[in-house]
Amino acid sequence: MLKAPLRPLSRPKAADPMNKRVLPDENTWLWEAYDTIKYNLEKSVAPLYEYVKTFTKFEEENKLNPDKYVKSLDEGENPITAEGLRQNIYEHRQEEQRLKDEIPENIVVSIF
Repeated sequence: MLKAPLRPLSRPKAADPMNKRVLPDENTWLWEAYDTIKYNLEKSVAPLYEYVKTFTKFEEENKLNPDKYVKSLDEGENPITAEGLRQNIYEHRQEEQRLKDEIPENIVVSIF
């Protein structure tokens, strides 16, 4: 038979040192280890929120659906002409270059 420790559902109460009949909870160390791991995980994830905020200005580009966009060029009463398509490609290449220039290569996030 293998005995495995179980994390208590709530913080174990400290044993009364005056009452020798009551033993301390043997899984108190497990609760403390759980608290330590939880605290350190929350602390390590916090800088990621700042990192994600860096890219909120590109939200419109991220929502772009290429299939829907291309389909919209052919639909309607006036489908796009070859010259219009050429102009559209030129504009998108300029937009691509602008985005490449704006997207940071390195992001410094403070951990502490």
